Amino acid sequence: AIDGKLTREQFLEAYKGILTANAIEAPVESVQNAVFDLFDRDDNNVVDLMELICGISLLCSGSEDDKIHAVFEVFDENGDGFISMDEMFKFLTSVFKV
Repeated sequence: AIDGKLTREQFLEAYKGILTANAIEAPVESVQNAVFDLFDRDDNNVVDLMELICGISLLCSGSEDDKIHAVFEVFDENGDGFISMDEMFKFLTSVFKV
């Protein structure tokens, strides 16, 4: 990843690797590209860390509260249990991309 961003090629390589490691057959290329497009919310042809976190949280199992708690912990960068203005700015810009 360059500057914490995955290109389509890098994302799809990792995606196929995860599927293979879990004995799941990779879908056809058009479906793989649709998965990338789902994560790339701002259509800039790369998936940044916030897009990746938000996309994974949407796809993972667990209750809505579990997902919210997990995302909160990611955005609470210093782990103090609060979201600073800077952390809130990063959070809101990533949420509105999704």
